[in-house]
Amino acid sequence: MNLPNQLTTLRILLTPVFAWVFFHDSLWAKVGALCLSLTCELTDLLDGIIARRKNLITDFGKLVDPLADSISRFTFTLCLVVAGWGQFWMILVLFYRDSFVATLRMFSAANNIVMAARSSGKVKAIFQFIVINLVLIFTVVDAWITKRGAPFDLGSFRLTSQLMHESGWWAMAIMAVVTAISGVDYMFGARATLRKLKM
Repeated sequence: MNLPNQLTTLRILLTPVFAWVFFHDSLWAKVGALCLSLTCELTDLLDGIIARRKNLITDFGKLVDPLADSISRFTFTLCLVVAGWGQFWMILVLFYRDSFVATLRMFSAANNIVMAARSSGKVKAIFQFIVINLVLIFTVVDAWITKRGAPFDLGSFRLTSQLMHESGWWAMAIMAVVTAISGVDYMFGARATLRKLKM
């Protein structure tokens, strides 16, 4: 197994570790979860760069890399929703979008149709990266406020648990909307593929 594929596999293996760490009720557990999320994102960046520069693109990588992305980000979002930083419909949007796009890719490949990546997919990935890690930062701040036993004042601005949770909720909602838009964009972009479906 080459290095890019090892990094992809590592991302999958780190995902359940993230879930285990995240649900420990301590400040350092939240910091650890944030570090694990950032490590997963770093492996995602590095495996693509190394694979292209070293010409190490393989069928395994083409298949497993998007799967690793979906598994990791779905798990991170699910953990945040379960912990009260979002609502159930948000995780459903991620699940439906990724399942739909994955099915389109498989059907396209089976019919020898090249399904090109769309810019909305890249925007979605960037939004998910930013929002997931931003909300994880909010969980760290919230755990710190809880440990401190009082809000933290920054001049006239006060950091409270309520502010962290409300900000996290809106960030997650925006992420879900961007994800849904990406799914719709893929649907319109794959009209030629969908026409081949036999009902």
